[in-house]
Amino acid sequence: PRSATQKPQASTPQQEGNGDPRIVYVGAVSEHKGLLHLVDAVARLRRVWPRLHLDIVGGSRYDTEFRDQLVSRVAGAGLTDAVSFHGHVEEPRCYYRKSIVHVLPSLCEEAAANVVVEAKSEGIPSVVYGFFGLVVIVPWIQRTFNTAAGNSLLAAIIILSIMILPTIISISENALRAVPQSYREASYGLG
Repeated sequence: PRSATQKPQASTPQQEGNGDPRIVYVGAVSEHKGLLHLVDAVARLRRVWPRLHLDIVGGSRYDTEFRDQLVSRVAGAGLTDAVSFHGHVEEPRCYYRKSIVHVLPSLCEEAAANVVVEAKSEGIPSVVYGFFGLVVIVPWIQRTFNTAAGNSLLAAIIILSIMILPTIISISENALRAVPQSYREASYGLG
């Protein structure tokens, strides 16, 4: 693995496969993504799991100043051996497979459907759902039903319904790809 001070270039987890527990972040490397908080969290988690490793997959051509700040934070926390920057990769699924959890520590509301679908299609738990439930669903239930606490069976049902969507999407995509070309052409002919 590259240290945090080295220039990122594409690599694969198979090149690094040492069996250590891994957390993966896939996305743009920019300040609003919450990566500084993620590095701080990894520093705290390493007190409990000293071999924990963070893979940051992605980059940004616009925010090199933030990347330098992130690299400094990694070095300041003594995590140069525990954080790898992989830069932009075309196919991040191999990183999901090597990790124990996928994190999306964004500091703002944003659509994260693609990375969540990719992570779930590889069977990797994503902490996005619980956070979304606590920040959006629970307060909505409190306001809508005028209850003291929104932590309820309804909140769990809504979150579980959302959690199953990536599996349904993945299965649907696979089923659509499996349709023979002759069937597609025939369906076009029927209108």
